[in-house]
Amino acid sequence: MSELTNFLFEAGHLKRQIRHGWSHLGHKSPESIADHSWRTAVIAYTLAALEGLDAEKAASIALFHELGEARIGDLDKVQQRYFPNKNEAEARAFKEQMEQLPEVLAKKISGLMEGYEESPTPEQDIVRDADFLECMLQAKEYLVQGYEGATNWLENCPKCLKTTRAKELAKEIIKGDPNEWYKALKAIKR
Repeated sequence: MSELTNFLFEAGHLKRQIRHGWSHLGHKSPESIADHSWRTAVIAYTLAALEGLDAEKAASIALFHELGEARIGDLDKVQQRYFPNKNEAEARAFKEQMEQLPEVLAKKISGLMEGYEESPTPEQDIVRDADFLECMLQAKEYLVQGYEGATNWLENCPKCLKTTRAKELAKEIIKGDPNEWYKALKAIKR
């Protein structure tokens, strides 16, 4: 159980690792990798369910898709220019993380991620789209907070989307108001 405990502490490290790309906007307290992974999992679950795919599998993949970043950090596009191969480094970190787990657990988690980069499953494609959609949601929230540079994410992320529903959702994110859910609840008379 000590290896499992260490793994869980390491996974918790993602709560303290920031998503560096947002710091280029001047944001002093950008979201953490764990923040990103959680909402990506929610998006992946909903998209997979709407597509008739295995929503639990998609959400599980999303929860683990950034795990290697607990060791290598979140490398934004600028940092990646100087990193020989981010995907290889992240895969190596993930493999080492799995080696510390009980075999049955490591097989289950590794199985979810198998082929993620080379030949993704439909659920993995959904997770990729969810990853970009989460970035778009975060960008829209930062844009409303005054970080004009977030527009770059809103313009570029849609180009990476594969599924029809994700593309439709991207259009709604672009024109949406991150505070609309709150405003609508306030307007309801009790």
